[in-house]
Amino acid sequence: MALGLIQYVWGGRSLRGVGERPGLRLSPGERRRFGRLAGLGTGVAVVALGLWAATGTLTIDRLTIVITVIILAVPVAYFAQHHTDLSLFGVRTHQATTQSFNPLFIMIFVPVFAALWVRLGTRVSTPQKFGFALVMVGLSFVAMAIAAGLAGAGRVSVWWLVLVYVIQVFGELSLSPVGLSVTTKLAPEAFKAQMLGVWFIAVSVGDAVGGQTGRLGRVLSDPAYYLVLAALAIVAGVALFMFTRRLRVLMAEHYHAEAIL
Repeated sequence: MALGLIQYVWGGRSLRGVGERPGLRLSPGERRRFGRLAGLGTGVAVVALGLWAATGTLTIDRLTIVITVIILAVPVAYFAQHHTDLSLFGVRTHQATTQSFNPLFIMIFVPVFAALWVRLGTRVSTPQKFGFALVMVGLSFVAMAIAAGLAGAGRVSVWWLVLVYVIQVFGELSLSPVGLSVTTKLAPEAFKAQMLGVWFIAVSVGDAVGGQTGRLGRVLSDPAYYLVLAALAIVAGVALFMFTRRLRVLMAEHYHAEAIL
């Protein structure tokens, strides 16, 4: 991130002032209204939390459900520590090291996917990229299910976790940057920033929902739990592929008929 910021500041002159000032500034009245709404929202949140705490029913578990925020690293780190042989090329690693796999693979494969999307051009649509991403996520859960099944007989190799991260990074690079790009293209000029905010709010909601599915582990075995998640992701991905043509029309994307599934 530090290198990215240095490059951004160093290369900022090439932007020639683009993006330094908002295209549509808030009027004084809109600014005052936004301030009042922000203050009111903060006050309501503080009062609501205070009243909730006064009832004696406020718990961390319930709070995480309400604010839809969950820490995804916790279950991953737990799985690596208790069920995985953390040896890479014969070198013993720490469970926290596994958290570096995702950013490492992103740095490795970003140039590959950037070149791939440029090469494919309009032959592959945004819905198809999203569908591919969901299928990749589903396949990563299939790999987790296999690893969980093998873990029943003892510790499994950390290479299973490496495989899961690689597959998920393929999905992430087909969804996250593409989604941010298409959001700025489709959103009205005055609402681009708000729609980007909605994108990240949706990610938070997804994290919360994903975190709550962990409760299924109480009634399902680990392999069955991961296979349920796999099925949901793959079905969603296939659905996107099925509606690609309609979505491309709605998005006004130019396309070649032969590229549509």
